[in-house]
Amino acid sequence: ETVSDFDLVIARGFITPQSDSGRFDYQAGFDVRYERGTGPRILETVQTQGDFAAFASGTYRFSDRVRTRLGMRYGYNTGYRAPITPALDVWVRLNSDLVFRASASRGFRAPALKELYFFFVDINHNIRGNENLQAEHSQNFQVNLDYRKLLGNRHFLKGSVDGFYNDMENLITLVMVDPATSLFIYDNIAEFRSLGGGGQLEWKHRSVSVT
Repeated sequence: ETVSDFDLVIARGFITPQSDSGRFDYQAGFDVRYERGTGPRILETVQTQGDFAAFASGTYRFSDRVRTRLGMRYGYNTGYRAPITPALDVWVRLNSDLVFRASASRGFRAPALKELYFFFVDINHNIRGNENLQAEHSQNFQVNLDYRKLLGNRHFLKGSVDGFYNDMENLITLVMVDPATSLFIYDNIAEFRSLGGGGQLEWKHRSVSVT
């Protein structure tokens, strides 16, 4: 029997002061993630990876009906060059019953140690890491329309419609490369897109609800 150990250290801190006016508030902080893998199933028996990031975001309230939130995150990864990843959220109250939300963001994910260097082979598995993996980059968009209406004193109507679009480069996934031995290896999909949406409607009367 062979044993591989993975040790993970995670630390996070942030501050969230608020302005006296109530129109603007912000948050700033840091993320630290350090991982170490050891054992005979690890390439060269020992591998480490560190990810150190700082982030900041601010919310501005234009009025009771409109507010926006802008965020930025910058990370340093010991194995991959990490870009600045911004995010923008917009919240608009269209009327007393209807709220619109939209967001756009960029994403980054470096491969984990197991995806890079771990070899998992037994009677049921044959999975191998890939030290040549590239980091994932993504662009993400979401929209949502939320409706809430009180109908008299006893009836409540709630509904929502949402949609999303994701555009990813170098998506990391498991790929079968040898059906005879059921060998899987982590690899990159050069380009991956997903588009979807949904909706929900709920009517409630006292303790009875229909969705």
